[in-house]
Amino acid sequence: MGVVSTATLENGGSVVGIIPNLFSDDIINSQRVTELVRVASMAERKERILAMSDAFIALPGGIGTIDEISEVMVMNQLQISDGKRVLDGSFKSKPMILLNINGYYKPFLEQLRSIKDEGLMRSDAGLIAVDSVEKIFIKLN
Repeated sequence: MGVVSTATLENGGSVVGIIPNLFSDDIINSQRVTELVRVASMAERKERILAMSDAFIALPGGIGTIDEISEVMVMNQLQISDGKRVLDGSFKSKPMILLNINGYYKPFLEQLRSIKDEGLMRSDAGLIAVDSVEKIFIKLN
């Protein structure tokens, strides 16, 4: 994430870092961000990210990334906005875009397909997989 935030800042963008207090002050203070938001827990971090964002982009990552992808998909499938279910037809899912470089997310996508085929997932839950950065921008427009 440091590479992404540095590149964003160097190109005139802004970066909001939402960091749980469980990290040391050295780690927290080493982050290059425009705004730093400290939160009590990983759960609160995800809540803040979900509330502040209109769309999500996941680069290849580890178990924390899979957790965050899943959280967005659950929010979309259950039609949750601002912590509440929206059942009046006004819900708009927030795109969850996976940057599937070199097929990194292929096993994950196959597992999701299996879950859907078994009837355990009703929709794509806003999930979009692309294989290049350029395609991210196409999907967001």
